[in-house]
Amino acid sequence: MPNGRTARPPRSRHCLGMSLAKPNYSFEKRQRELAKKKKQEEKDARKREAKEAANAATVQPGAAPAPAPAPDTAPSPAPGPKTHLRTKES
Repeated sequence: MPNGRTARPPRSRHCLGMSLAKPNYSFEKRQRELAKKKKQEEKDARKREAKEAANAATVQPGAAPAPAPAPDTAPSPAPGPKTHLRTKES
């Protein structure tokens, strides 16, 4: 170079005030959470289907379902008035 100057490297974007795009960590985290939730729901659905299939296999077709247990016929006692444990001292 003339006049004894050394060549200067071109300015980077950072020096010019332009910055590179930053990763959006909250968006990535939300996407991971949604994927995890979807996977868990699929797993629960598979378990539910397997349980229903097992229940259907134990009940024989043409057989009457088991009768429901009879409810208690004795009436339950009515709740009494509430009593205070503390009494007013005069």
